[in-house]
Amino acid sequence: MDKPDKYWNFVLQLKRYCNYQERCTAEINRKMFQLDVPVEWQSEILDYLIENNLLNEKRFAISYSIGKIRNNYWGKQKILASLKQKKIDTSLINEAFKFVDDEEYLSILRHIMNIKIGKIGDISIDKNKKKLLNYALQKGFESSLIWQVIKEIELNNKYGN
Repeated sequence: MDKPDKYWNFVLQLKRYCNYQERCTAEINRKMFQLDVPVEWQSEILDYLIENNLLNEKRFAISYSIGKIRNNYWGKQKILASLKQKKIDTSLINEAFKFVDDEEYLSILRHIMNIKIGKIGDISIDKNKKKLLNYALQKGFESSLIWQVIKEIELNNKYGN
């Protein structure tokens, strides 16, 4: 049975939406709601987008993770929470994290912590160290990595490297 023009118009709008940037199913569902796509067409349109590789949750998770790390300086914990909020499966999130370069990730943590130190001052003062720790935790970085970088910075300050 042929679909009416209105159906294909919705498909075209959603194809453009997907082509603009990677999307997840939750974003597509929200967009279909905004466009007032009839409920009986929604799952069929979603299937069409998946079959034509316009919608791919794994690809979205990878792109989202790398983008948030590089552009927003988010840590994995914050990305994990955000992706879960977007209803991305935990296994896909873990798979996406495999594409994150550990050295780049650590370098970004060092970078944001050094910027913060420039604003708060000497981290040998406990109050400032706590501010630095809280800042990096809020950005979503793991506490073990944060402490590793704090120790590196303290050693560099102590020995003047």
